Amino acid sequence: MARARIRISVDPDLADRVRSHADRAGMDVSSYFVNAVIRQMAEGEAEEDADPPRA
Repeated sequence: MARARIRISVDPDLADRVRSHADRAGMDVSSYFVNAVIRQMAEGEAEEDADPPRA
């Protein structure tokens, strides 16, 4: 399966925090970010489904 590369830049202090959290979770930084993004998207979609737009 093909993969797309996404590059981001963050503050060095945030990068250290992310690395630390990823290490504690037993993940590399890329996997940690992907996991966090998927989780955030699922939460947002669940909120949208629970509160449909009003006409």
